[in-house]
Amino acid sequence: MKISKSVINAVLVSVASLVMSGCSVMQSGAESLAQVPSLENQANRIVVGMGLVRTNTVIANMPISADATWPDALNDELVLEDNKQMISDALDMDPYVATHEYTDLYQKTQLGGFGLVAAPRIGALTYSALNRAVILYGPDKENWPTFFDIETDLSTFHKFTDGNLKQVEASSANVYPSVTDALISLMPTNFQKDLQDAREEMIIGFKEVAALKSEKGMYETQIETNDDASQTEALDEQAIIDLKQKILEIDTSISEKEIVADEKETIYTSLLDEATKVLESDIELDEEQVALAKNILLASSAIKKGALEAGGAFALSTTILATTNIVQDFPKELASLAVARIYIPDDKADLFDKRLSRLGKNALYAIPAIAIGTYYAVKQSLLAGRYESIAEIIVEADKLQKEAERDRLVDEENAKNEAKEAS
Repeated sequence: MKISKSVINAVLVSVASLVMSGCSVMQSGAESLAQVPSLENQANRIVVGMGLVRTNTVIANMPISADATWPDALNDELVLEDNKQMISDALDMDPYVATHEYTDLYQKTQLGGFGLVAAPRIGALTYSALNRAVILYGPDKENWPTFFDIETDLSTFHKFTDGNLKQVEASSANVYPSVTDALISLMPTNFQKDLQDAREEMIIGFKEVAALKSEKGMYETQIETNDDASQTEALDEQAIIDLKQKILEIDTSISEKEIVADEKETIYTSLLDEATKVLESDIELDEEQVALAKNILLASSAIKKGALEAGGAFALSTTILATTNIVQDFPKELASLAVARIYIPDDKADLFDKRLSRLGKNALYAIPAIAIGTYYAVKQSLLAGRYESIAEIIVEADKLQKEAERDRLVDEENAKNEAKEAS
């Protein structure tokens, strides 16, 4: 199993277009220094990045209204702090979280790493991702989607396939099926249909690119796992050559589809720009519409932050995988876990077995998942940033109008007082 230069370059170049910020991203980088230098930890980081991309999809498609409270909760650091204990309790029985503290020290003696610095039980990005689960799915972990298993069907990468979302109710405002629908509702009426159609075309374009990246990932995984003893039928030399040829053909198709998808994105964003200019020239929105714009701003900010965090996770893992022998040392890593079993308490033995089982699959699909995840993270960040800008225009215009009205009333009051004094 190896990580190709094309994957490395694609990830690092794409993530360079994201502005790395946020303390959770910085903390994740610091945490990596204290972790066992293992493929398991990189796979776990990639999985958390996947969770952030998927929660972004949930946020983008969450029903939203002027009086919805979930957008504000997603951006409230106090909510995150309040939810940390709940998240910690929920992960008490997670196979990795419950057992890695028993195996870390021995693995570091075998694989390297700073033995005197203990890795955190739960990482900062994990708290950030699962905080979203609490807000969107509720406090009962039974309703949360599956976060820590990489789906073998990479075509579903960008969304969860399970979980029960909270019902969003509006006490007095109109409810819109998604953030985009809400945003378009604020645009001039004669632009709304074209915006909806252009957005649908853009989404189709993104999905076509992601589907090809998924297919490529499947072929790469077949080649990478060909020497795995668990495979019932090994590929012969000709079959491997055929798969490599298919990968080259898919690379060409990906490039072509990305051009088409980018063109569709440009059409949509150009329409947004045109509609925004018309909106700016004569903003006449009522209080409910302004409150809706504020919630769109909050939701878009949460999506952009999640995309930045996901991009940071993918970039960090890509860098570590590309600059170390972690992938080549995977057999040694598995051997170290086999020996470290003796440090696992009896009551956690079943969890340790589940950890090994999950590692086998997650390690297998982690590398193909990086390219797909980075693609989605970049697209999510750029689009959310544009939505932020539009919502800010509306919010700022309302603020200026209210300030102007306040100043007018003050001037009128001052004029009346001056007139009284003069008389």
